[in-house]
Amino acid sequence: MDLDTLHARFGLDPALTRNVYLVGSRAQGCAREASDHDLFVVMDDDGRKWFGMEWLHREGWVPRDPARYRGARRAFIGEDDVQLWIFQPRTFAAMLGGHALCALECLYVPPPCRWKHTLELRGELTLELATLRRAVEFSARAHREKSARLFTTQAPRGRRRAPVPPDPAQARKLYAHALRFLEYGRQLARHGALVELAANNTLRADVVACDGGWDELDARFGPIFEERLAAFHRACADAEAHGARRPLA
Repeated sequence: MDLDTLHARFGLDPALTRNVYLVGSRAQGCAREASDHDLFVVMDDDGRKWFGMEWLHREGWVPRDPARYRGARRAFIGEDDVQLWIFQPRTFAAMLGGHALCALECLYVPPPCRWKHTLELRGELTLELATLRRAVEFSARAHREKSARLFTTQAPRGRRRAPVPPDPAQARKLYAHALRFLEYGRQLARHGALVELAANNTLRADVVACDGGWDELDARFGPIFEERLAAFHRACADAEAHGARRPLA
């Protein structure tokens, strides 16, 4: 998969795609040969059907913030080997301003993962510790809670007509995400940047390899969650001593 293949395969107009970032396990250095490609695409309106941010809130990626995301537009294309997240520039800028970790990560991916970058959205973006704390805690707790739910059959929701069956493998990945978010939050509070995208890889492997149920998973990694949450809070408190806002490094 490369930029030209992406445009051709999904019918994206190269003139309208502004920024393309390869994120997830391939940017973090923990991908396997069969790992899918997680791509964030910032593009101008191409006439497709766009959606708001409610799904991203419900899935734990961004806190609910009607004022920030009023008029926001995003789309999603999922296939076996590609997860394609598409955002209009104004929406992606709002995500950066709200310190959504999935958006901030794009600013720090390695150069080979920055497939296209024609629109500078970072600008004078300022790290606001209160906003960071809200975004990190929301995403970490939401992913841990969803991990617990995925060990059981879930009732139908929205337009879904059938219950959602248990998915322990996905549940473990979500728990690993929760731990990663806390580590990324600590890095941002302490350094004003993501200085090591691979910092969670060893722990992620341990979480994914845990073959017990929810009780065993949370008994083993719950204390680490709480330790990382406390470390994040300490980093925020230390940073606040030097001011509640600062430019991103």
